[in-house]
Amino acid sequence: YTGQTSGGVPITTTTNQQVTDAELRAGYRFALISQIEPTLYFGAGRHEWRRNIYPTRTAGGTAVGGLLETYDWWQVFLGTRLTHRQTNAFTWGMDLRVARIIAPEIKVDFLGAYDNMQLKLGERWGYRLEFPMAYAMNTSTTLTLSPYLEQFSFGRSASAPLTSHGAAVGTALEPDSTSSRYGIWLGIRRAY
Repeated sequence: YTGQTSGGVPITTTTNQQVTDAELRAGYRFALISQIEPTLYFGAGRHEWRRNIYPTRTAGGTAVGGLLETYDWWQVFLGTRLTHRQTNAFTWGMDLRVARIIAPEIKVDFLGAYDNMQLKLGERWGYRLEFPMAYAMNTSTTLTLSPYLEQFSFGRSASAPLTSHGAAVGTALEPDSTSSRYGIWLGIRRAY
């Protein structure tokens, strides 16, 4: 995590993250154009991102407590996938989608330093770019590899009271934020 404290002091620390995604999509694959198979799709999904930000110290040595943030949101998206059939066994392609983040919110557990809170975030746009590859090992088993990059944003929340044991001690807000994720999906598909 590279960011800042609520007072604006820059900090860097380690985080433990867990991402849960569930999506439903429908699409239409157009007739084969040479060796290219274009597909247009749309869908919706629910997402949760839990981020445990560990305690750290500022550059000046001041202790900064950790916290557990849980973001969740709905998402609707529209995308296109181009698949190139290299051989009967090997395909590769590109998948690009644009998504609208809907009803995002964050729940913050201050790990006892303050009372827990929940903030509504601003709706923004995001995208995902993926380069899927698949190799059919036999008629029922396919090995898949998909490098990807995705980016999404949340708008700033309204200020809310920050409390400790029910007593107001200040205000808190979640600033605008943009998250970038990248990685590689590995998988085995099995047809029965």
